[in-house]
Amino acid sequence: MLPNPLEELQKAFEKFPGIGPRQANRFIFFLMKQPQDLDQTVQALIGLKNNVGLCKECYLPANLGEACYICLDKKRDKSTVYIVEKESDAINMENVGKFSGLYFVLGENISPIRESQMAKTRVKEIIRRIKKDPDKKEVILALNNTREGNFTALYVEELFKENIESSKIKLTRLGRGLSTGSELEYSDEETLRNAFENRR
Repeated sequence: MLPNPLEELQKAFEKFPGIGPRQANRFIFFLMKQPQDLDQTVQALIGLKNNVGLCKECYLPANLGEACYICLDKKRDKSTVYIVEKESDAINMENVGKFSGLYFVLGENISPIRESQMAKTRVKEIIRRIKKDPDKKEVILALNNTREGNFTALYVEELFKENIESSKIKLTRLGRGLSTGSELEYSDEETLRNAFENRR
């Protein structure tokens, strides 16, 4: 029913998390009615493609070829690193204003039933880095309190036991405050603050 270019755009929108055909159509018709917004969106997407990459230190978004603003900030507590599943988790934690350490993004959880090569590779990478960094004092597993998040935490803990002396670096998890099944991305500031203060 839709012209081919609109069908292609609909398919592209449907790849976004939580977006189905109906919501994708709303986006399309909005952009058709607002040509100035369409131009702005196109320019923003071109900027994303050409000018934005991932920080080589933590995998947060950064200007292409550069470290992110958190890794560049000399006031950050470089002795502490928060391991998170996705970029939006780190951004939400930053908004709380309680976390002064560095971040490390796994990009996905480690699943017991599907391949999770990127996350496994990044876990091995962060462990290698920590072993070489005498200033690291604490690694906080700031992972979602879901089945896959907890499986990922167990995987990280096992590799830490095998590779890093517990007397040198403390490995903790976010504590109570996050209910089972909750995700950091959608947690309010007070819940995150409590989870941080009660980490174990």
